Amino acid sequence: MKTTNKFLILIAILLFSFSFNSCADDKKDITITLYVDTDNVKQSNTSTTCNFGQPDSISNKEYLVKAKVGDNITWVGAAIPPSEGEVNITMIKHIKGSKVFDKDELKGKEKVSGKLKYSTKKDSLFKYKIFFTVNDENKQYHIDPKLQVQE
Repeated sequence: MKTTNKFLILIAILLFSFSFNSCADDKKDITITLYVDTDNVKQSNTSTTCNFGQPDSISNKEYLVKAKVGDNITWVGAAIPPSEGEVNITMIKHIKGSKVFDKDELKGKEKVSGKLKYSTKKDSLFKYKIFFTVNDENKQYHIDPKLQVQE
């Protein structure tokens, strides 16, 4: 009888461990890359000198990333060749819509990361601004895409 109980406990532990691991596997690491023409960018022309690698028919304001609660998102910057400048993401700031992170502002020096804590309400979006610098200048630029988070 003792062997049977130990065996059943072992099976229960294995099943619990398996179900816990399979839930954890649903979470993803998502990298959003902001591409910038570092030679020509100005705040007045970020719509033409910056992109996320999306098709030309999708504007930066309409660029949408879909993710799930628990996913980790990292925003990074890169220069569009032939420009060779450095693009540093310094802040992600909540503008409107559902709150999806613990804070309204996520800060960094070269990149910014955050774990999604909350879902956007049905048909609602998280509207935010990405603040970035080019070539270590003191000037900050911003661009404002969207994020939709599902449970």
